[in-house]
Amino acid sequence: MGAVVLVVLLLLACAAQSAFPAVGFLGGAKWPLVPAVALYYSLRHSFGYAVGASILAGAAVDGLSLVSCGVPVVLYVVTGLAVWYAREWLNTESPGMVCVAGGAVILCLTLLSGWWLARRGLVGMQPAAVFGKAVGTGLLGCVATPLAVLAGGWLDRAAGVKTWRSDAAGL
Repeated sequence: MGAVVLVVLLLLACAAQSAFPAVGFLGGAKWPLVPAVALYYSLRHSFGYAVGASILAGAAVDGLSLVSCGVPVVLYVVTGLAVWYAREWLNTESPGMVCVAGGAVILCLTLLSGWWLARRGLVGMQPAAVFGKAVGTGLLGCVATPLAVLAGGWLDRAAGVKTWRSDAAGL
């Protein structure tokens, strides 16, 4: 049932991310709902679900972009694993920590992928524009990640899926 919840969350995130318009005053940033779902799985689920969500989210973001190159998959897996290993030291129950972690990770993902694409001439963006879009996406990630945690937690509870915190608490 956990895999079904993951697929449903990613499909909803993909649909919403592609439907919502870019926010012009934040550098043309789009709402980072797909990476927020991957972060939810890295923060709250087992290693297998974290890796699976990172691979699927990276492929989904790559598919939603105009330039498909495979780089998001690698970046999402590396950052997803880093967050999964660091969650022991993070207070993942705190909405503030989830907000900050989501914004920082999504900012880094956008900055690295945008830099890589701009450096190879695959997008016509200057470095300043890449940085502006990354900052805007990071700010939106501060909102999107807690929303993904709320939605994912609700779906997990409704489907009876155990998360890392519920396993640790013996629930």
